[in-house]
Amino acid sequence: IHLQCKWDYIDNNWPEDWRAACRKQMLDFWTKEYKSTAIAVPTQASDLANQVKNSFHLWTQQKKGTSLDQDEYTKYLLAPIVPEVTDPRSWWLEPTQKKSYPAL
Repeated sequence: IHLQCKWDYIDNNWPEDWRAACRKQMLDFWTKEYKSTAIAVPTQASDLANQVKNSFHLWTQQKKGTSLDQDEYTKYLLAPIVPEVTDPRSWWLEPTQKKSYPAL
């Protein structure tokens, strides 16, 4: 299955009674095998580290955090499908995907 399509193919082609179990198994697999290997990808908040900080900068830095504040798998599922991409390997090797989903 082309992973760029996410659950769209399964939702439209698999029997309904298979879907819930499949989603649970995938979430369990992600949690057990990959989630713990995720690395923090610094956001713009890290760029402020070299600047003079006032209380506002410190507050905004705490609010931004890192991209791991949202689970990578959840972030991936919530991102829109890009239909013009036809090669799954090319899609995953794009710098944008590698940066957004380093553990996936």
